[in-house]
Amino acid sequence: MKTLAKELREASNEGEIIDSETIAVLLPDELQTIVQCKEAQLDEIVVLESIFDGTGEFLVTANSGDMAELRETVESISHGGFQDVDAMRAVAMGPLLSFVFQLTIPDTQRRGDSGELELEACIVLQVTLPLLYPTTVPPLTEFKDVMVTDVRAECFADKRLASLAYLEEGELRGGMVQLATEMQPGPCVYELVATYLPENAFAHIRMHAYVEAP
Repeated sequence: MKTLAKELREASNEGEIIDSETIAVLLPDELQTIVQCKEAQLDEIVVLESIFDGTGEFLVTANSGDMAELRETVESISHGGFQDVDAMRAVAMGPLLSFVFQLTIPDTQRRGDSGELELEACIVLQVTLPLLYPTTVPPLTEFKDVMVTDVRAECFADKRLASLAYLEEGELRGGMVQLATEMQPGPCVYELVATYLPENAFAHIRMHAYVEAP
């Protein structure tokens, strides 16, 4: 039979909110680990908000709940020496924290089958932080939208803008998971979106068959 800790890690890795029956039997030290992870997640979000302030590239999703209230609860638990088991369970049962990046990435190396097109990718990436991130579980990433255009192309009001290419997500996400795992325990989201993704996205972008390079 799986241990409770293993079940918790696996469910957290899939981005699941752990059911109340499982949380009800977690030991105080397991709950303390979750609360400490939540505190680290909140700290990382503050840093990301500061870095991306005024850019329009970073947004915390509404389903993350009231983060100010969560911060107050987490700090109260910590200052109390992690003795309030009921409060720790409430934190564990709360929603997973998630946020969205809207990134514009140029194809600076002209890789792949883009020919002479001057491509630029607009990527909307949602990141969700599992319960045990950043200790033993990498962040969950989902590409919500990918639009690849030729920056030199003319746009017309009566013409619908369509992506010239598509993203093969599997290997790209695999690389992101590998990097995140190597950086743990510790925050890794900024490195993923500011370095890894811009450097590697176009290696996994493929032109649609109907697109002909000039």
